[in-house]
Amino acid sequence: GDARLHRLEFTRLDPGLNDADEALLISSPQGHEFFQGRRIKGANIKDIVWVSPTGEEMTDEQWTHSYARSLGLLLQGDAIEEQDSRGRPISDETFLLLLNAHYQTVNFTLPKQIRIARWSVELDTTFGNGKRDDSRFFHSGEIYPLKARSTVLLRLLRSN
Repeated sequence: GDARLHRLEFTRLDPGLNDADEALLISSPQGHEFFQGRRIKGANIKDIVWVSPTGEEMTDEQWTHSYARSLGLLLQGDAIEEQDSRGRPISDETFLLLLNAHYQTVNFTLPKQIRIARWSVELDTTFGNGKRDDSRFFHSGEIYPLKARSTVLLRLLRSN
């Protein structure tokens, strides 16, 4: 009914996110493995990272905590070490998916980046249309108030 349609409406991604956003794909029909959890050569960055509410990579111990009800998935689109069918490096935007299964708001620290960066909120399921009312940006290291039982998708905007 209407409630189901409403859920579909607010979970639909921003029209600006399209098929070109290959970073959202874990593998392609051609069998490329875009994200492998490995570090970028010469940097202390991985292409995919599970993040705790502290903004740091989750430890093995944190995965075993019964109270771990909130986490993030950082997809570093500029860390993909694959090539397309024409031999060009595959690169895309960086996204952070935040999930909160807890019944209370969790203050989630956004992961720090190598350069000065801010995050654009592409989706927040606590808002009826999936968009924040204030359209504000969040900086790396800043706290995002991740509401109870919500999902948030952020896109990294790098400063030059």
